[in-house]
Amino acid sequence: MSKRARLQRLDDLKKKKIKMTPLSDSIPMSVNHKATKVKTETPSNSPKPPKILKPMQAWNVIDMETITWSRKGSDNPKLVPKGKRKLASFLLEPMVVLNSELGKDGNLKFAGDPTKARFIVELGKGIGDAPETLKEQHDMKQEECLQFLDDKTKEAMEYAFYEDLWNKKGELEPFLENANHCWKKEGIQLKRRLTSYGGESNRPIFWKKEKKDDSYKELHLEELPEGSVVQCQASLRFYSFQDNDREMYGSSLDLGENILVLWMPKAEYTDNIYVEF
Repeated sequence: MSKRARLQRLDDLKKKKIKMTPLSDSIPMSVNHKATKVKTETPSNSPKPPKILKPMQAWNVIDMETITWSRKGSDNPKLVPKGKRKLASFLLEPMVVLNSELGKDGNLKFAGDPTKARFIVELGKGIGDAPETLKEQHDMKQEECLQFLDDKTKEAMEYAFYEDLWNKKGELEPFLENANHCWKKEGIQLKRRLTSYGGESNRPIFWKKEKKDDSYKELHLEELPEGSVVQCQASLRFYSFQDNDREMYGSSLDLGENILVLWMPKAEYTDNIYVEF
């Protein structure tokens, strides 16, 4: 309809005295709405699914090699699974707990600074007061396992020397003798950072084997008692850094994510669950 025709139509309607209501906000307009997706949240008190123990390789099974790892302008030896780049971790032989700081805060009360605090466990040879039947269930190649750690550490130190990673001059033997291996104590000492790089708790997970099907179930402990017999997941790490006017170099033994608890002295109450071995 032309503009002229529309004006004529409007004039005709006025002459017929038809009441016309002007559009205003009071008249609802037809609006098309998109469907809104309702977001649902899982209740915070819903039970978490049980954790599952991931496969681990024993120290005498895993195939490893030493590579050069460059980070932040420094080069260090790195022990990795053969053909891989990720740090190798392995399950140690069962050993007795000499002492530990494995509560939820590790050794924070001594360190003071969360960035310097660590979860710590020191392991030794033997099985303490554990029943002799434990030896029948495991190989107990403790001497061989400790020798494995020494051999792998020496290999990495020689690698650093011959690859000239740390710019050390002179003979190999003095270089090896001056290395600092802080994990060698009365037994062997393993450490783990208190928090992850994201600021979350980095506490290791304790596991106990179920008798009915040989599966592992998470064990909730406030502390790991001295005299317990455990298998720890571990990694060897090598470093070199400047400490005031002298350069420090050597190795540390890192505590992995998992600790298999084979036996604990007497019986422990843990989260109202009576645990008996």
